[in-house]
Amino acid sequence: MNYSTTKQYNAATLKHGSKKAAVLLANVNYNNTSFAKASDIYEQELKAAVCEGALVKVIAKWQMRDVHTERFWVNVTKTIVNKAGVKQHWGKVCTDTQVAICGDVIGPIEECNIAQIDWDFAEQLKLAA
Repeated sequence: MNYSTTKQYNAATLKHGSKKAAVLLANVNYNNTSFAKASDIYEQELKAAVCEGALVKVIAKWQMRDVHTERFWVNVTKTIVNKAGVKQHWGKVCTDTQVAICGDVIGPIEECNIAQIDWDFAEQLKLAA
């Protein structure tokens, strides 16, 4: 599990067709240096279980002037473990934002970048298949 609290943001890329834009994804564990609570450990276990088909919420800080930080949902479409052993996800943005358009691809998303998980969405996908 990734309990990283050292960096406030992780670099990611937003792809819209052939165009790419830099984005910073918030590390939701940043400055959370208190002792772990049972609920925190449970939440980390849930984040570790995220895989293709899950719906996760991220907090993006766009690398553009006059564009505000915002939260939005991402449908995870690809999951890998990189050479450093860190689980990373890529997915499609589920709504239009100030910068992204629904369907744009964003990633990598690490466990520490996941602000919320919609498990009902993942279960509905399994039932529909």
